[in-house]
Amino acid sequence: RQHPISVVAPEPVRVAGDEARLRQVITNLVRNAVVHTPDGTGVEILTRTGDARGILQVVDHGPGVPPEAAGRIFERFVRVDRSRGRARGGAGLGLAIVAAIVSSHHGELTLETTPGGGATFQVEIPTAFDQAFHSSATPAGSLPVVEAAGPVAEPPGDGGSGA
Repeated sequence: RQHPISVVAPEPVRVAGDEARLRQVITNLVRNAVVHTPDGTGVEILTRTGDARGILQVVDHGPGVPPEAAGRIFERFVRVDRSRGRARGGAGLGLAIVAAIVSSHHGELTLETTPGGGATFQVEIPTAFDQAFHSSATPAGSLPVVEAAGPVAEPPGDGGSGA
């Protein structure tokens, strides 16, 4: 599959969290966008900081998410396009994993979509540690700070991301 991927990251975005899990969020969202975007159509990745939160948006130009599926898209084993088959379309876990990771980081995950007009997945993660973020089992500062900026080297392959 051929997709130009553009990255708009005017400045580094630093968030408090588990670097490996946050990379998984990005990977799953980009894979999902690539799977649902027609060949030759671009995928955009945008990052910025706002209101003490790091914001990531992944925008595709695929068929969008039907209204009847939008409320369930972050549940396990939900696949919107069943015509692709499991081998190519995944098991329907990618977006559920994204939702769980974002929730564990006290973040928010939202979807904006128009049938036939693509989808925008937005992740917001706190940029700094605060008392609400810490539990008694997690000493202050024990989670790494993740910095995301710069180009994406290559689009990820189809790894069964979900929707």
